[in-house]
Amino acid sequence: DRLEKLLKGTAARWKLIRAELLELATEYADKRRTRVLASVDEPSFQAEDFIIEEDAMLLLTEQGWVKRQREIRDVSTTRLREGDRVIDLAAGSTKSAVAFFSNQGSCYVCRMVDIPAATGYGNPVQTLFKLDDGEKLIRALCFDPRVLEVPEASEDAEPEPPLALAVTRQGQALRFSLRHHRDVSTKSGRKYARLAEGDQVLYVDVMKTGDYVVAASESGHALICRADEVAVLASAGKGVMLIKLEGNDVVVGARLLRTKSQELKLENDKGTVYEVNVRRYAAASRGGKGHQLFKRGKLTGVVHDDPELPTLGEAKSLTRPPKPN
Repeated sequence: DRLEKLLKGTAARWKLIRAELLELATEYADKRRTRVLASVDEPSFQAEDFIIEEDAMLLLTEQGWVKRQREIRDVSTTRLREGDRVIDLAAGSTKSAVAFFSNQGSCYVCRMVDIPAATGYGNPVQTLFKLDDGEKLIRALCFDPRVLEVPEASEDAEPEPPLALAVTRQGQALRFSLRHHRDVSTKSGRKYARLAEGDQVLYVDVMKTGDYVVAASESGHALICRADEVAVLASAGKGVMLIKLEGNDVVVGARLLRTKSQELKLENDKGTVYEVNVRRYAAASRGGKGHQLFKRGKLTGVVHDDPELPTLGEAKSLTRPPKPN
């Protein structure tokens, strides 16, 4: 009967609670026995402290799907949507920052752990970042010190290494510091390039001392020059002319060349494959037309190979590149 009365109305329950609290206050109303001798600093925690640190691999596809896996042994066997292909792989700790570069000059940064783990197709990048219409991700870089060490930017006005190089469809090129993109960004990202109307970035990669850069246009011209001839920008900009284009010609492919044997593979509309490297085509000055690969027809695009599986080793030290022009 007593329990049923308590269940019928809140007044009876609050009366019981009040009585029990008064009983406790009366029974245990003695003075404090513990003396407070000094204030104690409470430990502060960051979101990173709650991340379970382990190695992982990231996979980015041409159609804009991304997934994180513990290990990828063979790129050719990974599950993809029909007509899709893997354009980039990155490896690092789950606490490491991962930078995604888009064709519209924006860089989106998150932590490796923020990318959902998946064994299927993965997740659309639109679930992670706020992309504009027609915007696509073209490169992914993990800032794990074992792969690429990116320190905090100092107060030095000069852009600091490591530097990345970008090439656009209209033949422009620019170098920029990765230090401004080491921290996690908002979903809207940060700008690394300000493009002219109708232009878009085709290629982004980390530059090293002694690298050459090659760019090939639809008309069949290819130019190789030293990468350090491209200006380093302190803030997002259009860059400088890498290859001179005429009429409606556009760049269809670009790549950094670190050895004389490294090459950019291109295919024309007749199915012929051209391998452009420093050994076969001499380097020239930036801003020229380059070498003419053929007289008739046009290049249809780059012959893509599966990206190499990244490895994790010891932390890498930075090599300061030449001072910007």
